[in-house]
Amino acid sequence: MPEHGPKQFVALSQNDPEAKACMAEMIGRLETILAMDGLERFATDQTLPAAFFTEYAAALDAYDRYIAHIIAAEPLAVTCKAGCDACCRHELARGVTPVEILAIYRLVRGWDDIGAIYEAAGENAVAFQRLLKQQLEVDPRPLGGDDPRVFAAHLDYNQLQRPCAFLDAEQGVCRIYPVRPLVCRWFYSLSPAEWCVPTHPSHRDRVAVGINPYREVNRLMMAISERLGLKTLNFLPGAFAHIAGDVMEGRPIRVVGD
Repeated sequence: MPEHGPKQFVALSQNDPEAKACMAEMIGRLETILAMDGLERFATDQTLPAAFFTEYAAALDAYDRYIAHIIAAEPLAVTCKAGCDACCRHELARGVTPVEILAIYRLVRGWDDIGAIYEAAGENAVAFQRLLKQQLEVDPRPLGGDDPRVFAAHLDYNQLQRPCAFLDAEQGVCRIYPVRPLVCRWFYSLSPAEWCVPTHPSHRDRVAVGINPYREVNRLMMAISERLGLKTLNFLPGAFAHIAGDVMEGRPIRVVGD
């Protein structure tokens, strides 16, 4: 794995007819969400149309089919498999959007252990922010896009081996799998599973790829977030803690039009 993350994966299959069809469907679903009436109401009454989540689930399904097609078409010798939770124990999911966090919050808000999940997410967020603060104490310039200090803090965080708040540690599976963020969907290791552990001597040499969606997807996700009046930290535990605590204050999302 390159020091700052998986290599940008480019392949002909990303632009073949089947891949284009999957991405067109995903983009179309997100465009439908963006055009929905009343999204601005969320900022005042935390209400969303039921179709918001229906269309978003369909968008994720299209993305999963896009990824599966590329893995098969290349083919890629992916070593990730069910029960392998190295990424969930040693990686910080960065690049998430408020739309993704809303879907996660809606899923987990009624769980019996939501308090423990919120606390774990908050602790993970504080741990990363502390490491980033240390980087800024050495170099106090304003942060920019793809800032190496963020990458450095990310690598330091990985060494802490803090499990994701949404990991079922006993089963080694993601508890929010159906609504896991895009960044948790597009990362795939092509190296032996044991290399994914940060303490392994070959960790920095592992090969991983990111099967990213088209750029229009991220633009639409951000545009939807703007209509919702939401701006959060872009890493999973920080974004979840903000939405669950500061925005929702533990309240359920009101869904209308079921």
